[in-house]
Amino acid sequence: LTLAPGSIVQSAAGAIDLRNTGTLTLASGSAIQTDDGALVLQAGRYVNQAGANAVVSGGGNAWQIWSTNPAPFDPISGDQPGALPHDFVQYKASLGQTALAGTGRALLYQYAPELSIELLGPISKIYDANTDSDLVRANYKVAFQNQADGVGVNRDVLTLHDFSRGVYSSNGTGALPANAGTGKLVIASGLRLTAENNGRPVYGYTVPTTTSAAIGEILPKVLDLNITKVYDGKLGFDNLARDIVFTGMVGTEAQPRITAGSANISATPVEQSIAPVGTYQGFVNPQVLQLSDPNYVLVRGATIGSVVATIVKAPLGVTVEGNYSGTTEIIKPTAFTTTGLVNGETLTSLSKFTVKFREVSANDVNYVTELFSGGGTAVLSNYDLSLLPNKLPGDTQNMVKIKALSDIIVSLPNWPAPQVRASIGLAAQSTVAAAPAAQPAAAQPAAAQPAAAQPAAAQPAAAEPAAAQPAAAAPAAQPAAVEATAAAPAAAPASSAAAEGPATAAPASSGDTTAAASTSGGSSATEESGPDGKPKPAAGAPDASAQAAGRAPVPAAPVRAAQTTGVSLAVVTQATAQVSGLVNVVVPAPAVRGAAAVVVPLPTTVVQPSAPSAGVRATLSNDRPLPGWIKYDASQRALIVESTPATALPVTVILNIGGQRTSIVVTESLVPGR
Repeated sequence: LTLAPGSIVQSAAGAIDLRNTGTLTLASGSAIQTDDGALVLQAGRYVNQAGANAVVSGGGNAWQIWSTNPAPFDPISGDQPGALPHDFVQYKASLGQTALAGTGRALLYQYAPELSIELLGPISKIYDANTDSDLVRANYKVAFQNQADGVGVNRDVLTLHDFSRGVYSSNGTGALPANAGTGKLVIASGLRLTAENNGRPVYGYTVPTTTSAAIGEILPKVLDLNITKVYDGKLGFDNLARDIVFTGMVGTEAQPRITAGSANISATPVEQSIAPVGTYQGFVNPQVLQLSDPNYVLVRGATIGSVVATIVKAPLGVTVEGNYSGTTEIIKPTAFTTTGLVNGETLTSLSKFTVKFREVSANDVNYVTELFSGGGTAVLSNYDLSLLPNKLPGDTQNMVKIKALSDIIVSLPNWPAPQVRASIGLAAQSTVAAAPAAQPAAAQPAAAQPAAAQPAAAQPAAAEPAAAQPAAAAPAAQPAAVEATAAAPAAAPASSAAAEGPATAAPASSGDTTAAASTSGGSSATEESGPDGKPKPAAGAPDASAQAAGRAPVPAAPVRAAQTTGVSLAVVTQATAQVSGLVNVVVPAPAVRGAAAVVVPLPTTVVQPSAPSAGVRATLSNDRPLPGWIKYDASQRALIVESTPATALPVTVILNIGGQRTSIVVTESLVPGR
């Protein structure tokens, strides 16, 4: 049916319902119109050459053009709606059978275009313990089943809706659909599609609401690791580490275990083969650690979990013996054993060690607080001592034996018995106590007996010069005899020297000083000087100045030999011209806290240096003069300790004889005889 150019089909009062199985052509200038009625046209194909006003319906009615063309969008045989101002398009519509999906003027096609929706992958997510999939529009491909149809309707704009809902429905390579793995079937359902053309809705597309594909994967979740091991001398961390803590698991899931592999810390210099105690960030090869749960890893591609690796000290058991030093620091242990060194490390010697308690009496409750290596490959900062006394063998053992100096070697000099003179500076009425000399007390002569009767260690007593003989007359080879002569009274009456009570002495002059004088034997002796700087007479000798003035002589300070127990002495290091010496002296606290004075004779190895014409100088360790309660008496070669203040001990006396320096550490012990 063709309407000629300029021809008009019009209904002034009714509707127009024109149905044609063939082609309906509206030529230029022609029209089909109603003034107040519906207008329905149906054709096997329609061609509009008359423009926008070719079809007009009045009275508020909307026209409808129904096409039964099987290929309405074919460029040759397809429909040509021209510029008809329609309100919507509807496919898969048949006149009298299909309800209108829209309102207003409509182009309706019996043609039913079908769409296919394909999932594109991979569809991936990180393990979260559920089967939900996260889909985006890019995961879908929407296509026409008939590609030729697609050419005709590609002017329609298609929009896919509800595409984000998907689910992993098969195991794939995982143990369960929700577990990590690949090749999982993903199903997307509830899909919906809308279309429009030049802003006008288009209805009637055939769209699948569900689609699926085996393109899903669930990636294992990367965890963080905090791992701690006990020092083992190695770089690696494995499942034998003491503490293994993973974080980042899903929900309340249990943390995995390390089942295999050993990862090395990354902060260790290449040249080192061991990792010292410390905290390190990261592993150089964390991927080698295999976990018991395949849903978790330390490394996934470029994503690496945080690793904090800590090495703590290894326990080290120790048994050690050392000599009492008066402090908690013991130099040169006499014996030791260790238990717990790892990786073939060795400890061949100790330079020193420290303990909790310094006293010998505390051995049962004492323990080592720190070791200092003297040799071997072990670095002791990598080891930890149990700071408790423990005698049980093992790497937590901590057992100390401090040996009393009297239990070791007490090396007393072979000098005559020590004596205390009031002129040395002690109180006139003080009780005098002294360390034992090398010979028994019974062999000591009375104070009034001349020193010549006292045996010397180096030669028979008969060879010793008499007390009245000057010290300079002694031969050089007999230093002991010289000292004995200097220490003994010259010619004091026997009655006064043998008195059993406290020694009575004339008060020393305020100008008294101690000066070093060389004897003929090359040793140094100490003489007492008066205010005029001239040597005072030896103890027990008459006052020559008084005699010269015609006055009665003033008795010299009485001298008393003293013996006592409880003093221990040990030579730790013997001084040489190159090495300073060390002597430990322990005096009993009751003696030095009361009115008694303690005389400590020193070994010949300390007070008889090899250097000739040796000068003597005794000071504190800071080079200051000795306090008034402690002195060095060169005539007896002994330290004299008076009643001391409560906090005076320990004290270190630096004795320098002929350039040889010896530190004498004087401490006290509360244990009798220690």
